[in-house]
Amino acid sequence: MCWRSDEGSRLRPLRLFCCAALVWLFAACSDDREVPFRGQDDDPLAYVPGIEWVLVTEPIAAFRSEASFDAAVTGHARRGDIFGVEGRALVSSQGSDGTRQVTQWFQFEQGWLDQDSVSVYGNRMQAESAAGKIFER
Repeated sequence: MCWRSDEGSRLRPLRLFCCAALVWLFAACSDDREVPFRGQDDDPLAYVPGIEWVLVTEPIAAFRSEASFDAAVTGHARRGDIFGVEGRALVSSQGSDGTRQVTQWFQFEQGWLDQDSVSVYGNRMQAESAAGKIFER
């Protein structure tokens, strides 16, 4: 009989720990808390496949009225700004050394930005994540 009481007293802390762990586990798994989705109140097109978003990577980027460096400036964007792409254009031009150069342009409500001013992402969340990393440096 004595050996049972000794064994029981040795197992008591283990039993208490197991019971406490089970209570904590079931309490942590309750469904009464709502987990917010980041960006759920944003633009409804922010996560739609096929709609691209750009992150401005230059300190200052000039929006142009047309897809050309010779076009009038219609506004400016700063590094970290994010825009939804409304259109694209590939523009071929003659370089100063006589070679043919092709520049990709992206259209936005404010105007056009060239490929060297932006990085393109598949959805807004990816662009926002990349923007956060720009400012961590």
